[in-house]
Amino acid sequence: MQDLLLPEQLQLKERLLHAIRYSLQTVVIEGAQGSGKTSLAKQALESLDEYNQAWLQCPKHMTDKELRQKVLFQWYSNALYDDQLTLEQNLLAHPPSRLQRHVIFLDDADNLTHSQLLELLRLAQTDIAIAVVLLWSKRPSFFNVSSELIFKLEPLALAQRKLLFEQTLKNANAEIDYTEDLLEFRLKNTSGFPADIIFLAKEAIANPEGFKQRKGRLIASMLISVTLIIVIMVSAWLILPRLSQQPIAEQQFAKPIVAAEFKPEVISTSVNSKAIDTAINSTEPKLSIAAESGSVKADVEPMLTETVAQVTDKGLAAERPIPEPAKGAVKLMVEPQSKISLPRNGYTLQLAAVKELKSLQPLMSSMQYQQHWVIKTNQIYILLVGHVADSATANKLKQSDPNMKSAWIRPWSKVVELQPEIISETAPRAKL
Repeated sequence: MQDLLLPEQLQLKERLLHAIRYSLQTVVIEGAQGSGKTSLAKQALESLDEYNQAWLQCPKHMTDKELRQKVLFQWYSNALYDDQLTLEQNLLAHPPSRLQRHVIFLDDADNLTHSQLLELLRLAQTDIAIAVVLLWSKRPSFFNVSSELIFKLEPLALAQRKLLFEQTLKNANAEIDYTEDLLEFRLKNTSGFPADIIFLAKEAIANPEGFKQRKGRLIASMLISVTLIIVIMVSAWLILPRLSQQPIAEQQFAKPIVAAEFKPEVISTSVNSKAIDTAINSTEPKLSIAAESGSVKADVEPMLTETVAQVTDKGLAAERPIPEPAKGAVKLMVEPQSKISLPRNGYTLQLAAVKELKSLQPLMSSMQYQQHWVIKTNQIYILLVGHVADSATANKLKQSDPNMKSAWIRPWSKVVELQPEIISETAPRAKL
């Protein structure tokens, strides 16, 4: 945690403490990464010894249960609470002493969902004196509370940057020989937030010579980058027109298959239901068929010594034997992994969200009789189970398996909006 070294920072801390102690409004500390939000809040927290304190780091995809457990455990380490109830309901069930005030700081509060943020803001409206302090980089679009007190952390002025730089060197008992012009140049090329200024001072302490020479290196690297960009643009301007005018040699392409070598019938992707029934009920070897939107897809691997199965408007015929799938295996789809797509309609159950893929293996093993997907978004792996038409059916699926009692019912449309990376899709195993 950074110390507050500037008079302006100390004044801001006193204003924040006054707002927490004497205002009934929600307090917001807003600023970019490195602006000193967390340092300011933690130093203010150290001055609130008379409060029952809670500090909550808000990661992405935190569930409601996790939120309640983290808050209530800090306030009531010995109390019995129910994480199925809201924070307000738990406080009413286990009312604390009215002689002691409560304060909760929520760092990275912009990661909270709309419902989670509303649940926390309701704490300030209870009969129990609870101060709520929100820290975020950017105000969420759904946050429309107009009565909050905002402390917005802006970049430091150049004079404040110099003072903070010199104070950091003084606290480290370091002496560095530099010119005012060099220091001003280096400070102007930072974001202006305390974290960057302190990092620059520590870098100067660790490598004084490098700090003094960095100006020339920076200019040289900029010149090299500009030169490379110009060279690439000129090269592209000279080469591309020639490539577009160059004739394409016929021998560059593989020789096409002529009619004498291979004469397949025209394959129709639209097959009537009678043809499908005939193919399925036939005693001849069968193709793996997946019906989708009135079309039929056949998974056929080309073999040089065998002919290809023909699908026509008149019916379906298999002219070569196709290996039967292994016993108990169920093929969900025949498209390659790169073409797997998520459903866009209906509902699914989010069973878990973890940082490491291996943590999902036990859950995936227990879901072998359910269709499930593993997706990745923002470095988080999410396990989704089932695809049903409506939320009522999703709730029945959730109640049908003890492992899914705490699952989160989510619309597929909301999942697709995240634009996740699809790690895997697994078909359900047939129960023996």
